[in-house]
Amino acid sequence: MAIWQLRTAPADKFAPLAPTEVQAMAGTFEARGKPLHWKKKPKVDVFQEPKKKAKLPRADVSLLMSGALVLDQKARDSLGTFLEQFGQLLEIDVAGTTEYFYNVTNLVECIDPDRSDKRSTGVIVKEAF
Repeated sequence: MAIWQLRTAPADKFAPLAPTEVQAMAGTFEARGKPLHWKKKPKVDVFQEPKKKAKLPRADVSLLMSGALVLDQKARDSLGTFLEQFGQLLEIDVAGTTEYFYNVTNLVECIDPDRSDKRSTGVIVKEAF
């Protein structure tokens, strides 16, 4: 079995996506390990720093929120068949363009919370497998 890890570039090199406050509070893009069914495509904006003159480019795989990935058409064409074995690629509207939210539905319990590094609040910061 192979384990794949996708990494994003530094946040200051690519324009991130920004869910609305309503979407964030409702948990629209939270990974719960279960299939999602939307009645209509959620709309998400591209965030650009208002004070910067030059707009940042978009990445092929964007971070929407912690643990939530969005793939553009090129990334979906390249990775879609593989990723769909483990989850859903759901259409979303990103600034008028169709992109794909990746909802993982096949979870593997492999993190050892007792051996993982944690903050004082109990949040895991470095996983131990």
